[in-house]
Amino acid sequence: MGALACTAAAVALTLAVLQATTLRLSGVVWRHRLALAIIFSNVLVPTINNQLAGRKLIMILLFIGCIERHPGPPQAAADDGRRGLRVGTLNTPGLHVLRRNRMGSVEEEGWGDGFQLLTDPGRALRAVRALFAQGDMGVGVLTETRTHGEEMAAVAGYMGQARYGCYGTPGVMAEGSAHTTGGVSIIWDAKRLRATNKEVLIAGRLLKVELEMLGSAERMVVIGAYMPNRQCAADVVEPAWDALILAATSAGARAVVAGDLNAELRRQVEAKGARMTRADELLAELISSAALQATGTGMATHKKGGEIDHVLVHQAMAGATSKARILPGVTANDHKCAYVEITHHVDTTGSGPPREVGPRLGSIAHSDERWTKYRTAVGNAVAGACLEGSGGVVERARKLHAIMTTAQAAAFSDDKGGGADGGGAGRRRGSGGTRKDRREAARWRIAKWEQMG
Repeated sequence: MGALACTAAAVALTLAVLQATTLRLSGVVWRHRLALAIIFSNVLVPTINNQLAGRKLIMILLFIGCIERHPGPPQAAADDGRRGLRVGTLNTPGLHVLRRNRMGSVEEEGWGDGFQLLTDPGRALRAVRALFAQGDMGVGVLTETRTHGEEMAAVAGYMGQARYGCYGTPGVMAEGSAHTTGGVSIIWDAKRLRATNKEVLIAGRLLKVELEMLGSAERMVVIGAYMPNRQCAADVVEPAWDALILAATSAGARAVVAGDLNAELRRQVEAKGARMTRADELLAELISSAALQATGTGMATHKKGGEIDHVLVHQAMAGATSKARILPGVTANDHKCAYVEITHHVDTTGSGPPREVGPRLGSIAHSDERWTKYRTAVGNAVAGACLEGSGGVVERARKLHAIMTTAQAAAFSDDKGGGADGGGAGRRRGSGGTRKDRREAARWRIAKWEQMG
């Protein structure tokens, strides 16, 4: 009786599978037939005979019938040369370094160049570098830095340790006062960009850096600005804006103006029912005269409301530029970070696919228990691969490299994956960015949630 039932089940399931695969019936019909076959083979048949040998045959036939032939590993898409470059701006009051010890006088030792042991970065400086480096910002405009002139080399050196070139104008100390105001710095990813010209236009307020994208002939003229308060008198506001309009107009089709402009777009002012200030009018004149495109979306960038931090691009670049996105700033009660992503092209002729690399291991302590997991995984994989008897030395080295990279990704990657919002192991070389710590990951998640809302 059991053998007869087994044979009947096998025949019924075989017919159902063959009919579904050869006649190409609609998905609903053959799925129903396979479901009935599964129920019959796993529920009814075992009750007749628990030692049914034909169940393996049934499952094999089911597997063959309902799953199509695997197409093989996914083929990497051809590199079309398109790259994304994030350009951001942030008002960062107080970018300073601190003297590490007080034994020697400042006159004797100076402040160093950021690579020496004379200074430590201040809290705001560390937070700003983490935001831009972990967020894979290609260009950043930092305004109201209030950095002193003697600190500039140390600040630039600290940024240089995270691959960023840095050029800035220090803050200005008013006559008869010990308070420093203003200060603007432009930073750029030195692995992707090269500065060809740097110029301070107004001390403490306005500067320009011409950048060339490595691997392409494309250029970008970044103008960083910290404009006077919109409530100031016209004789204070107008000279700075005149210089900005002149610089943006002369930069031509590759102009990018970013910074704390202390002015709002007309549509934002009118939406609040407020009156246009002189600074607001000059912002409209800048956009019109230099043929710029505003990227703002109306989200406030200051704690008191108002979108006063801007990234403006020339209309020739507008089609390749995203709308501005807003990130929480380095403090909870001041400015937020505004950034856009500009798509550009690099020459990939003759280059192979980007190399797959594992996670960064330099910052992981030797006492971390994940090292044990890594060594065990590598040892087991090497023992199972039998490298001694496979091919030549080069082939064995390649197999060992693949084994170690796979073990790295399994042992040291965070299980939340990679991408722009979380870093991740197995990223492609040249994609930029580093793994985000908890603070930076939270910052980008907040920005994503706010954008969705």
